[in-house]
Amino acid sequence: MKSTILVLLSLYFFSSCTDRTSHKTQSFIVNNSLVNLKLEYYRNGVLVPDNSLNINNNEKIKVYTESSEGKDVGDSYLVKLNADSLVVTYFDNKKTTYLFFGILSANKDAISFENTRNIFNLGNWKKDIILESKKRVETYFTFTFIQEDYLRAN
Repeated sequence: MKSTILVLLSLYFFSSCTDRTSHKTQSFIVNNSLVNLKLEYYRNGVLVPDNSLNINNNEKIKVYTESSEGKDVGDSYLVKLNADSLVVTYFDNKKTTYLFFGILSANKDAISFENTRNIFNLGNWKKDIILESKKRVETYFTFTFIQEDYLRAN
């Protein structure tokens, strides 16, 4: 009886001890442009289904969450998209086109990947490490549309 209890306690102890690490990454888009906007993603000139977003002024929406093992920062929203361009349409039908890396456009007003306001460039997203411990890291990526984005639209 004692040996059975000792074995059960040992199994419980060793099964609850783990060296596994994990991460959680969340991506957010904030609209501080002072107007409502709509995001429509395209791939090879075709609208990507089920990825359009309407974002009201002063609204922050979570667009992606990724969790898995390993302490590396997880994938961001950009990996999920599978898009090469984005058209943002503001409430008055003014529009701005954003281009992924290496994509060329006849639209002279399109925002290139290198531009500091391009949503496709992860370097333009604010990265916040929310939690970092020995075994877990949680990261938020946030892209904010600002009034200048709206004023630049045609």
